[in-house]
Amino acid sequence: MTITQGEIGMTVVVTRTTSADAKCRGTGTLLSVTESTIELDTVLTESIPEGSCASVGEQTLTLIDDAHLRWNAGDGGTGILARQ
Repeated sequence: MTITQGEIGMTVVVTRTTSADAKCRGTGTLLSVTESTIELDTVLTESIPEGSCASVGEQTLTLIDDAHLRWNAGDGGTGILARQ
């Protein structure tokens, strides 16, 4: 996940997921932002092979500390993201 600065309604996130079976790419539009949280609406832009990836939809990223974000997806997915 690559996050860039932007305003509400702008594409501010690019996602890339790779597994043994699929390569998935998507983008995220900024819905809202606070001092520690951003809310996104994501869409799938590429699925290789076709049909092997699914769009997650709304996602929330919450700042934990300078190097970590808590990720919550509308489909129930959760995780901790670390800065690289």
